[in-house]
Amino acid sequence: MLDEVPSRWLHLTVQSIGFTDELPADETDRIATVARTKIGGLAPFTMTLRPAVLADQGVVLLAAPRGPLIEVQQAIQKAAIDVLGADRLPDQTARFIPHVTVAYSNTSGEAAPLQARLAAITPRSVGTTVRAVELLEVSRDTHVYQWQTIAALPFDGSR
Repeated sequence: MLDEVPSRWLHLTVQSIGFTDELPADETDRIATVARTKIGGLAPFTMTLRPAVLADQGVVLLAAPRGPLIEVQQAIQKAAIDVLGADRLPDQTARFIPHVTVAYSNTSGEAAPLQARLAAITPRSVGTTVRAVELLEVSRDTHVYQWQTIAALPFDGSR
């Protein structure tokens, strides 16, 4: 069985920074300020969400191209390291697999029937323009991640 992610809560996580009970508000504010300068010069880019596939914890749409997404991830990571220090935020770039989870698995079962259903879905991929990122306070008190926006960081394309 799968728990579908409501469209409101669909997201692509680029960088985890820490637990809210471990990050004082002043550190969060400083990360947002530094990230705004690192992100601001980036140009908007087109991202394609590829066909749905099974993953360890559910059904995901892999995102491409990876290059611009890695650039965003590294900018956010550098901003957090500038504020927190490298000892509090290990490098996550090698583990970063850009994706959007559309459903989480809530039980184990045979994969073949679900894989066949996923293969029949059309359209097979969808594109969107990424113009900004948001720093979020995320919780998962139910079966889906939910959040509040801390800061919106638009791309202005100046670099």
